[in-house]
Amino acid sequence: MRFRHAGKPAWPAGICLVTRFTVELSPLMDGRSISIFHYHVQPGGVTTVISLSVQAIAEGLPQIDRIDLVVGRTDGAEAFVRKLTRAVGEEGPHIALHVHPALDYSTDFGDADAATTAEEIYSRYAGSTWWIHNYHLGKNPAFTQALLLIARDHPDQRMILHIHDFPECARYENLRLLAEHTDLPVYPVARNVRYALINERDRRLLTHAGIPAQYATLLTNPVGGVPLDRSDARSTKGRLSKEFASDFPEFDPSAPVVLSPVRTIRRKNILESALIAQAANRPVNFVVTLPGVSAPERPYSDVVESAFRGALIRGLWGIGERIEEAGVGFGELVASADLIATASIQEGFGFLYVEALLWGLPLFARRIDVIEGVVDFLDRGSVGLYDSFRVPLSADARRGLRKRYAERIARHADYVDVETRDALERSARVVLAGECVDFSYLDVGRQYAALERVNRSAAYRGEIRAENEALFARFDDLIENSASASPVAPDRRFTFRAFADTTRSIIDSFGVEAPDPGEDVQANLIRAFARIEHFRLLYE
Repeated sequence: MRFRHAGKPAWPAGICLVTRFTVELSPLMDGRSISIFHYHVQPGGVTTVISLSVQAIAEGLPQIDRIDLVVGRTDGAEAFVRKLTRAVGEEGPHIALHVHPALDYSTDFGDADAATTAEEIYSRYAGSTWWIHNYHLGKNPAFTQALLLIARDHPDQRMILHIHDFPECARYENLRLLAEHTDLPVYPVARNVRYALINERDRRLLTHAGIPAQYATLLTNPVGGVPLDRSDARSTKGRLSKEFASDFPEFDPSAPVVLSPVRTIRRKNILESALIAQAANRPVNFVVTLPGVSAPERPYSDVVESAFRGALIRGLWGIGERIEEAGVGFGELVASADLIATASIQEGFGFLYVEALLWGLPLFARRIDVIEGVVDFLDRGSVGLYDSFRVPLSADARRGLRKRYAERIARHADYVDVETRDALERSARVVLAGECVDFSYLDVGRQYAALERVNRSAAYRGEIRAENEALFARFDDLIENSASASPVAPDRRFTFRAFADTTRSIIDSFGVEAPDPGEDVQANLIRAFARIEHFRLLYE
């Protein structure tokens, strides 16, 4: 069956096709097509990876002449495909958009939904190589079960399961939903299934948990950052100040800008960067680009927004989708920054760590385990990495935190064995033992209270600076010498060519069979991630 844009489209119910070419709905059977699946293509890390990966395929795998993008919601999808089509050019693969609501985030489904979804998906896309992003997060267990059914019942259907995050990493509500609505191993070991991991830590964890090494490949994200022209920074700051003065009158266009171009979500630990900025030895603006939008993140986002609007944080918040009103493009906004900052406590890949250096900007960031594979690259730029940010806390506050952590660990006792639970409780006591506590282990209420206090008490600011002397020395130095920072030369591991070469090796590996070690992969992953840093109260 063939569909054209002329006249009213006649594609099946629930499917929206957008493409610049005539498209044949029946899939190609010769390995020259790829079907990419994700819940949505709204702005975010996975959407960025999808865009860059399609561009990498267009550049490095010319034999792929068709890509079907299958998503669960229409929001922004047509614009995404139009932009992507322009990016790959006329010589690139045909790109078609299919909107299938059964793929959207959902916990509202019946027992028959998974089997129905499996039948529909397989009948429409069988034969192409499937590339499925975060299939297992628990945000749509019926879709997960559908994929597991297909992997088992159709061993000829090739699947690349691209993992950006793990539900076993303290997302216990997601694990509960998966357990209730899936009855097959969430991590199948099969000759038609391959795993793509975006950092070395995750690849190591997955193979140690029981996935054969031949089935799990490190697929480093391509990174598209390019050197930025920073010569117009002063003008950009002026335009931002004029446009957003009524919302954020504290913004000072003459002061340095510390930029976090991220969403305001809990794992980004926004208030930590804000507190560091407020305690700096000179006035600086702290700018956060995007709000949190999902239901679990909106309360945290609202707290951070109130801190900005209440003048506890000098700077701008949530302006990422409004900067064009000020005549400022995203590249101009980034180029106006004196420092890129992130206090994130959890990342899948850590795009910002790499992009900052490619842009030619200094980076000040928390050291997290997923960046272990790129530390050699970070060493080439103007970078300050820190391991903790300690703030004074009263004995009563520490007792309250110990109680909260004990309750949080006990709530999830069903997921961890007694030995692991005991280790978590010991770790919590160590973290909260001293008079100063790492800020990231505070609950949001205490973080907010610390921000209020640092604004009203010069003595408290001095106490924090003294406790974190080396951290502030590096922070201040990076801002002071921002103009001398220069772009780091691109590294091959982040290029389209490297990504395409690794993708080719994954596709070529289908058919290679490895013995199943018979491990309970999910149980092993739960144990591996059951560390106190993944139980932070920020996640509540």
